[in-house]
Amino acid sequence: MADKYIDSISVSGLTSLLLVALSFTASADEPSLIDLPLESLLTMQVSSASKFSQSISEAPSAVQVITAGDIRQHGWRTLEEALNSLPGIYANQDKTYGFLGARGFLVPGDYNTRFLLLLDGQRINDNVYGQAMFGQEFALDMGLIARIEYVPGPGSSLYGANAMFGVINVITQKSEDLPKQKASVAITQDGWREGHALFNRKTESGLGITASVSRGVRQGKDLFYDYAGGGQTTGLDQHQYSRGFARINKDGFTLTAWANQRVVNPSSAPFQTNFNDPAIRIEDTSAHLVARYEKSLSDDMNVDGHLAHSRMTYVADLPYNDATVPGNYVNRDDTDGRWWSGEARALYSGFAHHKLVVGSEFQSDDKNVQLNYDVNIPSAVNSPVNAVESKKIYSLYVQDDWAFRDDWRLNLGLRVDHTSGHSLDTSPRIGLIWDARENTTIKLLGGQAYRRASSYESIYANSTLYLANPAIQPETIRNLEAVINQKLGRGQTLVVSIFNYQLKNLIQQVSVPNPLNPLQDLSQYQNQPSITARGVETTYRLNADDGTHFTTSLALNHTRDAMGQLVLNSPRWIAKANGSKNFGAWLFGAEVNVLGNRELDWKGTGTREVLGTQWLGNVNLIAPKWIPHLETQLRINNVFDRKVIDPTSSDATFPTTPRNGRLWQLGASYEF
Repeated sequence: MADKYIDSISVSGLTSLLLVALSFTASADEPSLIDLPLESLLTMQVSSASKFSQSISEAPSAVQVITAGDIRQHGWRTLEEALNSLPGIYANQDKTYGFLGARGFLVPGDYNTRFLLLLDGQRINDNVYGQAMFGQEFALDMGLIARIEYVPGPGSSLYGANAMFGVINVITQKSEDLPKQKASVAITQDGWREGHALFNRKTESGLGITASVSRGVRQGKDLFYDYAGGGQTTGLDQHQYSRGFARINKDGFTLTAWANQRVVNPSSAPFQTNFNDPAIRIEDTSAHLVARYEKSLSDDMNVDGHLAHSRMTYVADLPYNDATVPGNYVNRDDTDGRWWSGEARALYSGFAHHKLVVGSEFQSDDKNVQLNYDVNIPSAVNSPVNAVESKKIYSLYVQDDWAFRDDWRLNLGLRVDHTSGHSLDTSPRIGLIWDARENTTIKLLGGQAYRRASSYESIYANSTLYLANPAIQPETIRNLEAVINQKLGRGQTLVVSIFNYQLKNLIQQVSVPNPLNPLQDLSQYQNQPSITARGVETTYRLNADDGTHFTTSLALNHTRDAMGQLVLNSPRWIAKANGSKNFGAWLFGAEVNVLGNRELDWKGTGTREVLGTQWLGNVNLIAPKWIPHLETQLRINNVFDRKVIDPTSSDATFPTTPRNGRLWQLGASYEF
């Protein structure tokens, strides 16, 4: 009670201080175009749906866009928070990683392998786990993002593996849209202290130079887990990250490098480690170097290509207590992945009414090693793991966008991928787009995508816990979708998407008998029966002339397994609303996300329980340039202090993980 009273005073005091500062404001600087939210859903240009620039109404997808202005107005600090604002998307977290679900499907702890994550078009899912990073583990500072393009549904016809439920392309701001220098700091009630510095130049010769560094540290906190074997954790959920980004570009050539390191001491006792043990430590690193060149050979021909080298590491120290050894021991996961990738693409529009895209890609492992071993004890409790793999993937794709009438377009795409040691994977796509009226576009879409088992899912094994399955078959998803884009009036748009998909050969971890010890089960990834789903997503947007912006969405999902049962962790409905408005010199943003009932069955006991409706509300207040070049921000997360919990994987110690209650975030940035 006392803590909540103190927190309330803190929030009230911070709000008062900010409003006092605002009272001295006479006027605000006009925001740049990069800060403005989406002006028109039907005319905004996107590039991720077809690998060339086109309007949203022309794109063969129900593509969604989050702009830099949206990120600023709502104060989103992670990619997970931003993506969670989109229709049909829902987020989980386990105090270590952030996870995303879409269209009624999310398996907790599955490493986000069914989304393909791109940074400026470069694939950044790693070569060992196939993991996409969405939380604080994401490699880029949110202030560098120009927009996020989300292309829902199968995307393998252009992008290959992992593009099952969607492609997410994070596009960075150009040098000309960034300030010359910028410094920002942020503090939060739950212990975060963050700093970010930017240096940027665009010379008269056209050379662009951008460099950015970020550092964040979160103090440990106490948290209560109300489960058998749980209780109070003390000083855990410590968190720290370091990020760097650098880019030079001139005359079509761009060289980009980014790297990050993240260390967390989670309170959730992952992988059934000792509860409330400060020895739990998980570290992720990633680094990418990408050289890209783009050139227009003629009015009808554009070519581009890139070559990249990437690296990831994962080290987890997991403490356990075992009766066979004195005291605690530490089990260590030690993973190192390195790979080369590249792409060459040509866009030709010389044929009347056609835009033809032809491309080739490759990815080749430099290193793909997973180790697991016990440390600080004379004799191991667990059998060691030394899983090594070397994969090569070669791909060809072609796509034709044919405007066969003034009001009709046909989009056809096909991609063939060859993974070493496996048969070919073929991914088709078709889209029929009709401009039925001046303000109405109707799309009929169909496609197929696939995902092969990651190295972790197929070859990670030891005799005590895990059994490999190198013969596991790839997942496939087939989707049929109808999309209506309707401009209702000035600044108003409505999008309705009706989808039906079938997911075959789902790759999921299950318990199997141990051939060496009948009294002990092992974990193995196996293909599971089909999952089918149908649903509808409806989104309404208002962008008024007075600066008012409002978006609301409702997603209805009906997701069933082969037995006709509701798929676990599948909400039947998801409702969202967010908006922003200028009040004089300051900007106010607010959002509400509501998640319908879900069924849980932790560890597959066969006993289902219902996780009831959960909702969160966040507010954000910005004082733009109340002192020249200085912008301050106050955000309150979970403003109504709702109790929110997330389901966990079968490897977790507890069935759910609690989220934070109400907390404030205060930030300031200075441009010079």
